[in-house]
Amino acid sequence: MKVNQHKIPLNKKIVIETSAQLFFDKGYGYTSMDDVSMVSGVSKSNIYYHFKSKEDLLVAVIEYWSEYYRKLIEQAVYAKTLSVESRIISFLNSLSMEISKREYKGSCPFITLYMQSPMEPTDAKRKITFFFTRLEPAFVELFQQGIDQGEFQGKITAESMGSLFLTTMEGALLLSEVTQDSSKIITTAKNFCKMLY
Repeated sequence: MKVNQHKIPLNKKIVIETSAQLFFDKGYGYTSMDDVSMVSGVSKSNIYYHFKSKEDLLVAVIEYWSEYYRKLIEQAVYAKTLSVESRIISFLNSLSMEISKREYKGSCPFITLYMQSPMEPTDAKRKITFFFTRLEPAFVELFQQGIDQGEFQGKITAESMGSLFLTTMEGALLLSEVTQDSSKIITTAKNFCKMLY
């Protein structure tokens, strides 16, 4: 995954990207700071300069993924010259390519990392919850645009469409990981949109 996050020191960025992949490959609980140092090539002292603990590193990984998703979603919401369906498909195509690159590990990074986080409430879990509270309104806005432009019939509200789409796509992301087939993501999205015509 390549995200242009300026002002992040190179070593810090390398550690975040390496940790993200290790958490998907081995699991957060089974990844040590020694693993991160060995795979990233960044010394442990340098890692601890940027992150006080492994949980701080997990929070940084979640923020990194949040920024990646935020940029993709913004592109979808504001590209108003295109149909809503084509913008949704473009957004999901980007996710599908990333899932394939990760060899179907962590199809939804946020659900994967939430399940791997410590049981008690943590900053990491709060960050993930906050991400989802912002994601659904973005989908609601997209579907409202579709209704306003006459692309969708509007038999159900944009709020209902956004909520149902989010849960449907989370299921499709999980199935893509289980079946090793990212085409399920796009097929599900297209079928969902067909029901709104």
